[in-house]
Amino acid sequence: ISYEGQFYSYKNAGLRPRPLDPRVITEAWGTWTSETSLRQMAERGLHPMTTPNKSVESYLSDMELFNQIREENGYGPARQPILQVPLYCSENANTPEEQELIHRWINEYVDSVLRMYELGTENFAPGKSYAEYRTKGSDFGSGTYADALETLTAKFLREGIIGTPEECAEKVAAQRATVNPSELVVLN
Repeated sequence: ISYEGQFYSYKNAGLRPRPLDPRVITEAWGTWTSETSLRQMAERGLHPMTTPNKSVESYLSDMELFNQIREENGYGPARQPILQVPLYCSENANTPEEQELIHRWINEYVDSVLRMYELGTENFAPGKSYAEYRTKGSDFGSGTYADALETLTAKFLREGIIGTPEECAEKVAAQRATVNPSELVVLN
């Protein structure tokens, strides 16, 4: 690797241990929730991996910009994205008891993500990239904890692969028709 920085510089430095497969570097994947991080991933030639926080519509729009930036930086079109999506498939998914369970599970998952990244707090307020969480970049609503919890819970329930086996199969087919992912990673 080569790197020129303010404090350190490396020229053609070797890595040890070496990766067993060079595709670890040449076919790296990146995620984003803001335009700033989208640009960074595309400029570096990474391939797209979605995060479940953004809507399908946002990612479809993002992919146009992502591929444009990759092209401007000498990379070909990106591979189809790896799609991450919540999954809950059960014969009883539409019963009131399981609907309550599903809602609680999604709500607790979203809560854990918000707490992990400390969204809705002022802990990272001075950080330029975190400002986008509270503005335009991440489909989190207004950026407050309560609004992000409500917005993302509703989004996951709406866009997740959740339902009976038949409903889940239909949702997978719909994802294939719109996003056409190269892989599907399920959160369960």
